[in-house]
Amino acid sequence: MPEVGAQPVDIITAIRSQITDIQTKVGNSGKIQWYVDASVSASGAGTSWATAFKTPQEAINAASANDIILIQSGFYDNNLTATGLTIDKTLKLIGVGVASVFTNTHASASSHAVVSSTTDMGAIFCEFDNIAFNSPGIIGVTFGNNSAAPRFTNCWFQQLNPAVKSTGDTQNGVVLFRNCIFALCYSCFYSDSSSGIGLNFFDECMMTGLLPGAGTAINLVSGALNLINKCTIVNFAVGVHSSAGTGYNVISGGYFNNTQNFDLLATGDVIIGANEASSILSGNSIQDDLQHIYVQLAASQKVYPTLHAGVNVVSSTSAWTLGSGTEIVPVNTITSNFHITGVSLDHISDTAQQYELVLYDATASTEISRIAFDGSGTQTTYNLNCNTIDIPANHQISAALASSEAAANNVNVKITYHTHA
Repeated sequence: MPEVGAQPVDIITAIRSQITDIQTKVGNSGKIQWYVDASVSASGAGTSWATAFKTPQEAINAASANDIILIQSGFYDNNLTATGLTIDKTLKLIGVGVASVFTNTHASASSHAVVSSTTDMGAIFCEFDNIAFNSPGIIGVTFGNNSAAPRFTNCWFQQLNPAVKSTGDTQNGVVLFRNCIFALCYSCFYSDSSSGIGLNFFDECMMTGLLPGAGTAINLVSGALNLINKCTIVNFAVGVHSSAGTGYNVISGGYFNNTQNFDLLATGDVIIGANEASSILSGNSIQDDLQHIYVQLAASQKVYPTLHAGVNVVSSTSAWTLGSGTEIVPVNTITSNFHITGVSLDHISDTAQQYELVLYDATASTEISRIAFDGSGTQTTYNLNCNTIDIPANHQISAALASSEAAANNVNVKITYHTHA
């Protein structure tokens, strides 16, 4: 019988720290950036937006281990095979813009992507950021032989069964879902008995079932530790199932409204503050937190610098190398907690180049957003979305710029932001 109401240990902070270490070692070690854009008339070399590949598989085939693939918003029908994309190396796939949507209309479609390797010692660490998977009734992503530590951040899974499956000789590692939405899925995550997953970590995700009282949101047949933190899981027959062969399950906070919320057969399970009345944000009533979110979103959008030209940020004289950090918002200027919702860019010195702008919480010495943009175009001002984490009041914000040219290029930068309590 699970232990309910136990005092929480600081396991979530510890695991988040370990995942950050993995991301630093793996996610930031990309050698080359490849570019994919469904709107191009024909595939180029894939080394810039101007020469982008038309399909993700072309970029995957061209990439080497640890490379980064930037995928422009649009629809990508990965129907070359029944299983969709084939990923056999460590890669980071990042959706750029509003949404990069993967589908598979193959006549015998069974999944969107398979991550697997035939090399026993060559474990794959794949990351998916801001990618949407949408083809009814099939698997989203299958992790097979020698895949390890898959990471999904800000991803959208719709009408899948399951959204993600772990099977085969999957190496011990961390399966991470952070800020993901599973919409109208029959099952969100399934690990079968042959999977050797060490830790499944679901962090602040939302899951809704396809039909009331049908399916299992999280079906854990294997796993040494399963941590479900501040998740909303509703409309399933079973919210979380774990077999007797699994290790410990820790369920911290969250909102659950299913025919059966928990079917936990492992020993040592702990449930901390998770029930139908709890909130995924604060433990307050859901109505109170929804009101808080509404007030925050409806707050007046602000601009800095306001009624003034933007701050000039200059790139390095080396191609694709960040220039020095430039202060955008001085310390003690924004006196309430805030988050940045976008950037406004103008006076781009060389419109023939591609650029990458990085925003930092300089007070906390933390990168908070990274934006890629193309200087070519008819408009003189670019307004780009950029939703950051919450930033404490009075913190300094800085920016650094890189360009595709080995010359000092520059752009004027403003931020848009919302303040909140």
